[in-house]
Amino acid sequence: MRNVLADHASEIQLQTLPEALDGHLKRFTNAPAFGLAEQLIVELASFYDAAVKQGTLGEFRAYCQQHPLHGLVRQDPFTERAFSKPRGYAGDAVMLDYIYRPEPLSLSDIGKQLHSATTGVSSAKSISWRRDHLGTEIAKMTGDVAGARLLSVASGHLRELDVVRELAHQRDFRIDALDQDEESLKEAVCSYPDFNINPINKSIAHLFKTKERACYDLIYSAGLFDYLPAKTASALLQKLLDLLKPGGRLVVGNYATDNFGRGYMEGMMDWRLIYREEADLIDLINSTSNTREYRTYRDAPGNVVYLEVSRRWN
Repeated sequence: MRNVLADHASEIQLQTLPEALDGHLKRFTNAPAFGLAEQLIVELASFYDAAVKQGTLGEFRAYCQQHPLHGLVRQDPFTERAFSKPRGYAGDAVMLDYIYRPEPLSLSDIGKQLHSATTGVSSAKSISWRRDHLGTEIAKMTGDVAGARLLSVASGHLRELDVVRELAHQRDFRIDALDQDEESLKEAVCSYPDFNINPINKSIAHLFKTKERACYDLIYSAGLFDYLPAKTASALLQKLLDLLKPGGRLVVGNYATDNFGRGYMEGMMDWRLIYREEADLIDLINSTSNTREYRTYRDAPGNVVYLEVSRRWN
């Protein structure tokens, strides 16, 4: 799909985007449907790729967000929350709970179809896959290591613990949850009273100031690297490796450049991420100095690249 869209992007002129949006507005207003919403997401990916190639992402966002279709898609609370950013950033933990813990919502017909699509297409499935994957990794680590100590960086609501509840029988581990969003940490602690959660209401700057070293058996960061430029990402990766015990593991994820929802996220949701390929994550790990083994892999839906690092004994 990526190669087809990339080839198509070279033929697309951004000036044709308003006409395309006109067509989607008409079709969706007349007969809202999941399939139409998915078509919009697919087509916006092509326009996004063209804008990246042509250096016109600002114009792409302006076309999307000034078009009447934008008011319509904001009837979807998932899209609306990303765009309005009530906590100052898109992709907050409350927004992700639309995927992790869906509840009945009172929405217009258009809102229902859009919400079903934005929380059900491939890129959204990658968010669910991430929760399940991280929960499985926690269960494995805590099953192998008694009294394990974990660190979740930009922890959100820690919904991966839903999976741990199902898979793990023991609770003798501690998880340090670092997040600059105090409300997210409160929700995490409230949701999981049966786990030993140590909330740390700090930014990642806290990690660079700590004097602790080699203290964690498992460190993971689900979505933070999507927001970090290369220099900051490299420095943070080095620090996390310093905090990892020999024999411990680090897992970080990053949305890939060809992720399914990239055009809709950038254009309609104003959800701006820094996308990376496997080679980009390898460059980051190669910029660090610790002795380690690593691998990269994609999630099952194919939208997120993961880097897993094992700190070797020196």
